[in-house]
Amino acid sequence: MRVYVEKGIALEMLSLDLGSTMLEDIPAPIDVYAALQRDMLPEQTITDVGLNSPRGLAIASDRSIYVADTGNSRIVHVSVDGNILASWGSRTPDGELPPAAGTFIEPWGVAVDPQGNVYVADTWNHRIQKFDAIGNFKTEWGSLGQSTEGTNSLWGPRAIAVGPDGRVYVTDTGNKRVVVFDSNGKFLQEFGIGVDDQLDEPVGIAIGSNGLVYVADTWNAQVVVFSADGNLITKWQVHGWAGDSLDNKPYITVDSHNRVYITDPERYRVIVFSSSGTPLAAFGQYGPEEDAFGLPVGIASTPDGTIWIVDTGNNRLAKFNPWK
Repeated sequence: MRVYVEKGIALEMLSLDLGSTMLEDIPAPIDVYAALQRDMLPEQTITDVGLNSPRGLAIASDRSIYVADTGNSRIVHVSVDGNILASWGSRTPDGELPPAAGTFIEPWGVAVDPQGNVYVADTWNHRIQKFDAIGNFKTEWGSLGQSTEGTNSLWGPRAIAVGPDGRVYVTDTGNKRVVVFDSNGKFLQEFGIGVDDQLDEPVGIAIGSNGLVYVADTWNAQVVVFSADGNLITKWQVHGWAGDSLDNKPYITVDSHNRVYITDPERYRVIVFSSSGTPLAAFGQYGPEEDAFGLPVGIASTPDGTIWIVDTGNNRLAKFNPWK
């Protein structure tokens, strides 16, 4: 056995004789995005806010940032200068049923509506919680269950987005679908469960300025685009997302020009596509340096074209402007 180390990951390769071919001689897969790779430094990083394995983030209308601080089971509200404006939440005590409002078990997703309400995908409590802008609890919905068990059933929701009409879109990851609610949790519809658009481990979700819904369909290794009412518009392959580990959970955002950004966590990069799926650029590599990621997960865009990325491996937020 020989051990190779690449980008901090030990890869064990057995020297097995496959006829006249050795396993070690099999060429590595071609990286179809390599020619698009850019060296890019962040314009800003935020590191000193006590994050522990953060996942999702959302940008408010004043450009402040809400972060799902997953490992600390809380939400952190950070100013554009990196100062903590508020934080709330604690871990739900083991075995507490029903879980108390304002407690979490590893929240992965967060979204903000135009009125400043904050929605949290409380992933392992299998529910959505809604708060005002400073963390006062307003309402909740959802409980552990399969989609066939009722409209209130969720299974490990990972991400959440709010449409321009106030509808709340949730990736119900374990139930392999997107569920749509009104702002108070009333079930409206589900999609991504048909023959042509069946999702498999959907994680990131974003609403474009064109009103379309973009989903990171992880285990199908594709981006799937729906209309606001759930009709399949298009989809395209992603040459990434190959691992099925707990950490390989990609997020997605769409900028004001309808360019689509996805995180490719375990290849430590971000890939950018046109609205029709043409690859445009890629950036990032493994490491603790400013131009690298420990594990890029959550991603969000602002109206001025900047992109915020959650680097959960380095417990920091990084701001990039790819088109400056």
